[in-house]
Amino acid sequence: MGSFYTNSDGLQQQYGTRKVLVGAKESAGVGVRKSLVLDFNGADLVDATPTIDRSAARLPAGAYVISATLLVETVFVGATATLDIGTFKASDGTALDIDGFVAAAAVATLTAGADIAGAGAQIGTIIAEDTYVMATYNTAAFTDGKARCVIEYMMSMQ
Repeated sequence: MGSFYTNSDGLQQQYGTRKVLVGAKESAGVGVRKSLVLDFNGADLVDATPTIDRSAARLPAGAYVISATLLVETVFVGATATLDIGTFKASDGTALDIDGFVAAAAVATLTAGADIAGAGAQIGTIIAEDTYVMATYNTAAFTDGKARCVIEYMMSMQ
């Protein structure tokens, strides 16, 4: 893993190599709405204690979460596995709400072309601190599958 450095302007820089397991993109969106996009492979997911990579998808403190939508591209395989998508503290990586956006999506629902509305407890709330957004498995590991989670949010006026 590379090492991180924050310069005097607050810009975070990285030196060395790193392994990226998930990709994230943030776009300005339309008007005040923004989107955070998390792409991931089922076989790359870990259980409830992921190692947080500083390049992972991140929601800023004060973000009001409007919705989360899970779009399945390739069928997920994994006997009794379930999928969680939630938040982890940016400060130390501990779980805030491991299933705050998608809670226990069963492997039977994770079929190619599925469009699943997130129903976790963080939808319709304001994120209190900078957080990483991560997908994890529960009960058993996935051996295959590919999906994208789109989280729509806007910055609160706090």
